[in-house]
Amino acid sequence: MSTTARKTTESNETPTTTAADLLAKSALRRQAISLKRNKSRKLVRDAVKQEKQDEALGAHGRDKQKRLKRKKKLEEKIARLKEEGVNPERIYQLTQEQGKLEYKFKKSQKGKKRQGEDYCGHTVKYRSFMKRFANQSNDYFSKEAYEANKQQVGDEFYSGSVNTVYGQDTAIEEERVEGVVKELEAQQKRRSTYSRWRSREGEQVTYINERNRRFNKKAEREYGTYTAALKEDIERGTALD
Repeated sequence: MSTTARKTTESNETPTTTAADLLAKSALRRQAISLKRNKSRKLVRDAVKQEKQDEALGAHGRDKQKRLKRKKKLEEKIARLKEEGVNPERIYQLTQEQGKLEYKFKKSQKGKKRQGEDYCGHTVKYRSFMKRFANQSNDYFSKEAYEANKQQVGDEFYSGSVNTVYGQDTAIEEERVEGVVKELEAQQKRRSTYSRWRSREGEQVTYINERNRRFNKKAEREYGTYTAALKEDIERGTALD
């Protein structure tokens, strides 16, 4: 088959875009633009309506609406907690205590420079635990086991170290124990790769500062075998001029 005939056959096989297809695509595009325009118009209309309502209510009316919304949300939360069998007053106390502690901690850390004791303090330990927990959360924690334990213990679940059900928790699953062991082994493996400063007592001093020490070490590694005899002669004082 000649080249001209092949090109003619290929051009016949390729689908051609008809005027009807172009009109259909144009209609779909116009429809999408119209839908976006209507949506934008509705959003603007709602925003203007809300703004007019806020102006009519005034500052006191807006504050009253906010209070009603917060009250409704709180009532829904209390109803949900009661359905789950949790004491809402206890949850409120824990939330308040947590908020106060977080505020005090942020205030104490504001503008504070890190001191030596901070590198091994409770905050660093907590951050380290949360970092490891995020990597092994599936092995550490089971939502089902947590909820089952909470339902079994009841209100005493939040009583802290002073409680009447000490030692009566559900048995820890073997998978969770294996997860902790796996994480500890990974931590030990990471620590084996850490470098530390080593004392250089007894080392021959051939440098004037740390940078010069590293340079001399590299030079010795590259050229030490070639200059060993000359170095010995210089040390004995028998080197030739």
